[in-house]
Amino acid sequence: MRYTLFVSALIGLTLTACSRVQTADNNREDVSRYLRIDIVHSAPFSTTYTTVGTLRAEAGKIAEVGLPMDGRIGTIHKRLSDPVRVGTPLFSVCSPGFADQCKSYFQAESNYQFQQKTYARQQVLHETGIVSDREWEETTNNLELARRELKQWEYTIRALGIDIAGLKESGELNIVSPIKGEIVRMELTPGQYVRQDSPALITIADLSTVWVAAQIKEHYLDRIHYNDSVEVFLNNDRHFHVTGQVVYIGQLLDPETRSIEVLISCANPQRELKPGMFAHVHFTSEPTEAIQVPASAILQDENTPFVYVQAEDSSFVRRPVTVESGDSGMVHIISGLEEGERIVAEGGLYLN
Repeated sequence: MRYTLFVSALIGLTLTACSRVQTADNNREDVSRYLRIDIVHSAPFSTTYTTVGTLRAEAGKIAEVGLPMDGRIGTIHKRLSDPVRVGTPLFSVCSPGFADQCKSYFQAESNYQFQQKTYARQQVLHETGIVSDREWEETTNNLELARRELKQWEYTIRALGIDIAGLKESGELNIVSPIKGEIVRMELTPGQYVRQDSPALITIADLSTVWVAAQIKEHYLDRIHYNDSVEVFLNNDRHFHVTGQVVYIGQLLDPETRSIEVLISCANPQRELKPGMFAHVHFTSEPTEAIQVPASAILQDENTPFVYVQAEDSSFVRRPVTVESGDSGMVHIISGLEEGERIVAEGGLYLN
């Protein structure tokens, strides 16, 4: 009786084990229907990197105009938004300090003219022997000193942006534009008394092109080059964007943000781009051959991305990979896969 019970139990265990294997086989067959296997290959890949940027005027194309000395505002020649060129009169100033400088300049000019005439007379007398060598030397020195004094005053007047020829016609100090552009800010009132150390009265800018200053993490610097095309999207309208060009890559790394400033030049014919605006900046590198897999092939285990690689016996092995995001649903594999390997492109979650 005991022998019969033992045999019966053994047969029962055997049947149970066969049922589990069959179930496992059935599950494997069911899962395989959801798996898509792809062969790893390389294809042209462009790195895309998005960051934020700030719009600003190009260096050398914005100027703040103030007063070189205390004075009272006279005639205002231009208005806000008016275009100007280099040397265009902006406004005039009545200044006692400028009047004193003009007086000194005219005195120096008169003295130089007098010394020139004296020199001419003394030269004739020196050649005939009437004037001694010492007197001739003194005349020559006086002419040279007068010439230097006049030049110094000319430099002083020109440093104020004043045309010497115009100075003889008017004693007013005419403030002129130092650059080409348009007046974007003006704080002027006729008769207003302004001190030399007051804030700028006029701001002139040429905004036909502007810069976008973007901060790039050091990890991406080797993929950004001069003259690369960049797309710039305005924060206030994500549908509006322009294409710019990299004109400068900074040489100093910010130790706090671990980033470097990159400047992008953008044409601004309609003046939609305003200095001070924020923008989203999209960098796209030149295409290079790289291994790419569908984004659906990448799974995550805690903080480690991985893929399932099909082995020779048709089993699947979990393989950690280093990845970089791409476009069109593809992911760039930096390391972990080789060309020709077979991976699970879809359905890897069923293998978990």
